[in-house]
Amino acid sequence: MEVKRRKGKGEWEASSHRKEEQRKSKSISLGRCKLCLLVTLVSVLLSLVLIAILPTPIDPVIIDLGGIKSKSFGGNAYLREAIRLFDGEIKGPEGFAIDGDGNMYTGLHDGRIVLFNDTHMTTVMRMGPPPYDNCGKLTSESHCGRVLGLEISQSDPYLLYICDCYHGIQTLHLKTGHREVLVNTTATYPGVPPIKFSNDMVVLKNGSVFFTDSSYKFARNELLMEMYEGRPNGKLLHYNPTDGTVSVAIGELHFANGVCASKDESFLIISETSRSRILKYHLKGPKTGQTEIFMNELPGVPDNISPSSKPGGGFWIGFALLRNEALEVLGHFPAIRNVFVKLRLTRLIAESLPRNGLIMECDESGTVIRELYDMGGVKIPSVSEVLDLNGVLYLGSYDGTYIGKLDFSNK
Repeated sequence: MEVKRRKGKGEWEASSHRKEEQRKSKSISLGRCKLCLLVTLVSVLLSLVLIAILPTPIDPVIIDLGGIKSKSFGGNAYLREAIRLFDGEIKGPEGFAIDGDGNMYTGLHDGRIVLFNDTHMTTVMRMGPPPYDNCGKLTSESHCGRVLGLEISQSDPYLLYICDCYHGIQTLHLKTGHREVLVNTTATYPGVPPIKFSNDMVVLKNGSVFFTDSSYKFARNELLMEMYEGRPNGKLLHYNPTDGTVSVAIGELHFANGVCASKDESFLIISETSRSRILKYHLKGPKTGQTEIFMNELPGVPDNISPSSKPGGGFWIGFALLRNEALEVLGHFPAIRNVFVKLRLTRLIAESLPRNGLIMECDESGTVIRELYDMGGVKIPSVSEVLDLNGVLYLGSYDGTYIGKLDFSNK
């Protein structure tokens, strides 16, 4: 039979002491938890206050792109049939031109204009003055230059027109080397808001130049600020070669980008990149000077526009990226975009977006003829411009490290 021993006085005191220590320990732990919670709450509140008082360069608005109109959204992989020229040797071949001898030209991210064929590339000129040591970096673009649009004169097949987003509109005669500034972005033109981001141009038969200025507020090295703000800060400008004047053709455009003329030069079409649509601007007829929607609710954000080689005319549209759910949601919450800008998260977010290639061909009425995709961006993740040489397509990119080439002549 087991006999329970009664605790002595010392044992009772020890037990009581242990319980007191446990109670104190729990009390200390609870106090620490409360302190941690308080510190966390104060930190969150301080962070919110700091975010609220941090300055921001943007005044964002709601961006509603509407639905998506597409013949076959992501339904083919034709762009994956392209080959990459100069892969890893260059960066940012945005726009193209071809001279009277069939030589092709493009502008690169380091301010160079180069002549190229399928196997060789030669530097023709640099936009900015020396030194060139840091050219190719975003921080040095304003010095080195960044060519986004190129055109050959219709009256002289060796006169190259250049649209540089920092240095304005210039010409270079490819035979004589003579260079001339037509539009200086640092100059003041009566009735014209500041030109901070000259983007693309079209040169008509009479020498008139229509060019886009994406923003009067942000330069190209602040491109994401313009996209995040979402306001109509852009414009279409007209350069008159007779007297050298510059005037506003269309104001209050949402990231004015690519521009191209119809075959008979009766109208222009202009990309509004941050609204996923293209506008039509009448140059002739009863609607001269009027603007209307040419295409809207596009499946991506349109970049440059170039002529199709089809006999009846038409256009190729390059797309910087396709629309996606993240962008759609972000567009409806300007306050969140503001926070991202304050916390300097814009570039990180941009780099995390899915890259999907798309080019679209349409006729002069805006009817889509075909869409060529590379979903997942396996070969061609983004296209800025298409150079159509009788169905052989050269593909530019604002940040790609190659020139794409796709033979679509038999399709």
